[in-house]
Amino acid sequence: FNDQGMEKCPHCGRTFLSGRLEVHLRGCKPKAGDPLAAAGSGNGESSKLPSSHSPTPKPRAVVCHICGREFGSASIEIHLPQCAKKWEELEEKKTPSERRPVPQRPVHTGSSLEE
Repeated sequence: FNDQGMEKCPHCGRTFLSGRLEVHLRGCKPKAGDPLAAAGSGNGESSKLPSSHSPTPKPRAVVCHICGREFGSASIEIHLPQCAKKWEELEEKKTPSERRPVPQRPVHTGSSLEE
């Protein structure tokens, strides 16, 4: 392939046809430690990244002890009664010898597993 007329992205190193680099720079995310990240992309636009350069942390998720799905701390209380009802409905379709009770909520002792 011919590299003539190609421009290299200062952030990711990819090459583009002349004039297309400007379009690419609008969406290219600078790599961590990139000295150009602090100066912006050089096209006059301000950087769209937050000044901390760290992604926003995900809210803490709580795992449902019945189905294993993750929910937010407010949503789990809404989900649990619905999930227990669905569990009971599915168990009623089984023969009595195959039925299991709704799993009980685990008791947290407050101890850490990292100790």
